[in-house]
Amino acid sequence: MLQHKINFDTIELESPIEGVKYKKYRYNNKQMRLIEYTKEMPPQISQL
Repeated sequence: MLQHKINFDTIELESPIEGVKYKKYRYNNKQMRLIEYTKEMPPQISQL
């Protein structure tokens, strides 16, 4: 098993919508996201 340390300080912060920010790391066919949700995130209503 491979072990990696990810330096999230060097990864650019992305913001797909207001109130959500993330940093994404990709390796081969896998990815990891460090996500931050803030109070500015609009409420979501799920339709089940």
